[in-house]
Amino acid sequence: MLKANEGKASMATFSVRSANVLRIQAMPIHKCLILLPLIISCFGAKAQLISGKVVDLVTRQPIPGVMLVSSVDRRNTNENGEFEIKTSGLGDTIKMIALGYKHYILPVKQAMTDGNIVSLQRISIVLNQVNITASRNRRQDSINNRLAFAQVFNHHAPRITDVFVPPPQNVPFAWVSIDLLQVLGYLTRNSNHVTKLQKTLLKDEQANYIQSRYNKNMISHVTNLQGDSLQTFTDKYFPTADWLRKATDYELIQYVRTKAVEFRTARQN
Repeated sequence: MLKANEGKASMATFSVRSANVLRIQAMPIHKCLILLPLIISCFGAKAQLISGKVVDLVTRQPIPGVMLVSSVDRRNTNENGEFEIKTSGLGDTIKMIALGYKHYILPVKQAMTDGNIVSLQRISIVLNQVNITASRNRRQDSINNRLAFAQVFNHHAPRITDVFVPPPQNVPFAWVSIDLLQVLGYLTRNSNHVTKLQKTLLKDEQANYIQSRYNKNMISHVTNLQGDSLQTFTDKYFPTADWLRKATDYELIQYVRTKAVEFRTARQN
């Protein structure tokens, strides 16, 4: 009876041990099944050495000095735009940075090895409109002009008093003499080239002064006239230089407004 019980106990122990052995042997297989996709992906994601060339999208010219960055390496293109860079394999990316170009990200694919051509697009730079207005200093222009032609502006034609030469004080009974060269200069004073140039410069200076005060910009701002009407008004109501020298800015504006009413009334009739 005792031996029979011992036999049953031994068989029960053997059954428990067998179950534990089977359980222990089954666990690694279950875990392997779970880790199998990860193991396969690790083998598929092996490191890759990728090479190629970076060119301009439009000109197709190579771009040197492009910086390439992957998760495991950093390189620059050579003078021919060529590169060679290490990557961690499938799933990695190569970021390309070049001055004047848009950043580009190249994803690493399974079949990528050599001969990859990458085209970069230039950055379009659009500047805001800039209006440049020239403003001349008429007063300074006049001063500079007079300095440049000082001899001409300071020249004066012979006068009638220059013809007579006073007698020496230490000579008694001497008479006033006449300088024939001064007589000739006096008679030809208006045909002298220096005198002609002086008159031309003075005339130009006067015209510039008038233009600085009475011009199309000012007239258009006051009257809103444009095109041919503006040109006709400017020519028709041109004030004299003497009046402009005496008139204030307010008087000039009032003059233009008054003439504008007269001009529009005449055109309607």
